[in-house]
Amino acid sequence: MLSISLAALATSSVGHAGGAPIIRELVLERPTIVAFLPASQRGDDEAHTPSAAAYATKALGRVKWCLGAQAVSYHLFYADRIVIHDGEHDETYEISDSAPLPGALLMEPDATSRIVFAGGNPQSLIPLLRQAASEYFGTKCRG
Repeated sequence: MLSISLAALATSSVGHAGGAPIIRELVLERPTIVAFLPASQRGDDEAHTPSAAAYATKALGRVKWCLGAQAVSYHLFYADRIVIHDGEHDETYEISDSAPLPGALLMEPDATSRIVFAGGNPQSLIPLLRQAASEYFGTKCRG
């Protein structure tokens, strides 16, 4: 069974509708993948169609199967902004609601991060994240 963290180390959150932006913070201590969804998509689940969160969870599950559960830390965040604390510096990623696309951050301590967006539809995150993780972490994911 896939277990993915839906909480952050520190969270600042007020209801998204007209409220303050949702900010997720994470201390980067090991290789990490954060799948993200714009905060505006929280609660958009419809009864008969898979939600963007379901596709993001499936994408993380496939990458976890490829890379291994212990090799990488996996997270799923709804956010307007993600702040990554890596040693002495912080990186901030704005998740724009002007183009509400799911995506992912691929990170390792003391290395350049990679960000990918699932253009077109949330389902495209599944093959996109698998390919990006294979390249970023140097592991061949099959199928």
